[in-house]
Amino acid sequence: MKRSFMFFLAVGLLLSSCGPWSGYDEVADGFGYALDVDLDGGPEGDEAKYMVMDAWLCNSQDSILAPTGGFSLEVLMRPTTDPYDLVHPLKHISVGDSGSFQWEYAHFKKNPFFKNLRVDGLTTDSLVRLRFRMREVLNAEGYAEKEQQDKRQRQSEAVDAFKMYVQLYRPDVENVPMEPFVIKETFVSEGQSPRYGDSVLVKYLLLDFSGKPLDGIWGTESPVWMRMGSSGFPLGFHEGLKGMRSGETAMVVVPYTFAWGEEGNPDLYIPPMENVVYKLELFEVKKGN
Repeated sequence: MKRSFMFFLAVGLLLSSCGPWSGYDEVADGFGYALDVDLDGGPEGDEAKYMVMDAWLCNSQDSILAPTGGFSLEVLMRPTTDPYDLVHPLKHISVGDSGSFQWEYAHFKKNPFFKNLRVDGLTTDSLVRLRFRMREVLNAEGYAEKEQQDKRQRQSEAVDAFKMYVQLYRPDVENVPMEPFVIKETFVSEGQSPRYGDSVLVKYLLLDFSGKPLDGIWGTESPVWMRMGSSGFPLGFHEGLKGMRSGETAMVVVPYTFAWGEEGNPDLYIPPMENVVYKLELFEVKKGN
């Protein structure tokens, strides 16, 4: 069974030249590969689940194209049809191996794995070469362990980011609980506080921690009625409103556990384990039955 894989790009090591090239074994029309060093170290073939390699993109004169510093290439093997037939050479690559892939540019630019790489000055029949050195190869068990480690790291970073954000506005709070934190901007002593089942007239603005608006009804737009506890909003939204009175405005800092959790919300461009902020203006509360 053929497998496809995804690439994730990041700045990597420096290299001044891609060096000499070996002859290429053709795999498919416009695509070939060559191994310069084959150390046979660690999992390979069908056992390989995840790979990390240092990579440099070059032209046929061995000059680096972009990015000039090279990049780190992560490869996650998936059990689906691979239209570019790249799995064949990857099955023969293990830790410590080095070599290169070669494409005709017309074929290369259609490859979704490299959509984030900008390459200028090439024609349709130009050759593009990807020089690589394999840094890590994991089998399924090793990859599962890596995913758990990465998850724990992201959780720790999210907790730290949430606490730091709250303390920017409330430096007097030493022990910040991982729950929606209401920071009131205007105060009303006589207004009603909503509870689940009540209807509220509200304006809201969803922001990420950089302050970028993601969703909402704000500014000159009219407020909307909604029912407390209704679907479509995370728990942190409703919990924030519970801490307000009608007539008040507030900023609610919401930890990912009260937002969209470990899955995130692709429709709103919210990644997994992402803390968010709601700006809320509560106009009126109608008590439910």
